[in-house]
Amino acid sequence: MSAQQQRTAGTDKRVAVAVAVAVVHRVYRSPGERTKNPALHDDDDDNDRHMSDVPPPPPLRIYEILIDRFARLADAAHADEVAPPPPAVYGAAGSFYYGGCIAGISDGHLAHLHRLGFTHVLLTPFMLGDLGDWQSYHGYHIVDLGRLDPRLVAGWDGNGLRPDDATLEGIFGRFLDRLTRHRLHLILDVTPNHLIPPAPAPAPAPAPAPAPAPAPAPAPPGDDGDLTATDDDPLAPAAAPAAAPAAAPAA
Repeated sequence: MSAQQQRTAGTDKRVAVAVAVAVVHRVYRSPGERTKNPALHDDDDDNDRHMSDVPPPPPLRIYEILIDRFARLADAAHADEVAPPPPAVYGAAGSFYYGGCIAGISDGHLAHLHRLGFTHVLLTPFMLGDLGDWQSYHGYHIVDLGRLDPRLVAGWDGNGLRPDDATLEGIFGRFLDRLTRHRLHLILDVTPNHLIPPAPAPAPAPAPAPAPAPAPAPAPPGDDGDLTATDDDPLAPAAAPAAAPAAAPAA
């Protein structure tokens, strides 16, 4: 091989290596580098450029709370202690409720979740359910999405005066303030296929039917079987008394 051919071959190798390095650099360069150097962009790289300009979303760390089983109002001052066992009967015989409520989720609970790195709290439903049903402790059997359930918001146990809607809304508003104070966001859990209509009111019992009037007694027949009055007929007029015999003349 002549000297000229060797120089040409060497140049070709250097050009091939440079092209290969440029291709590898284009494919594997970082999004940050592409953003800093607009000259590296081309028409095929527009989507990558736009995606690299968008900052990644912050990580979501969600803690789910089953309200009835998390904290009762009486336990709110003892967030770091093990809660006592639930009462034998809560609300009614056969009740599945434990007594946990939104009012029992204290600052201590939320501060602890924040320290653990959680960013969101997911609450099971707390909208109004059937107040005659003491087994749906999970809150999914909702009858009114526009009202709050006194059991899951205020811990009402079925005894005494039930909290009104304004009281329940005040408790929920203070809970939102506590979430904000500890930089936590709220996620609501609503499952539409579990909604149930309220039970209809029982229909009034029909009024009893009046007793039938007794049938009239048949009139007794006459002597000849017809309906003419006879001496035996109590409806016949009384017979005139027989005339007294005339007195005999005096002798």
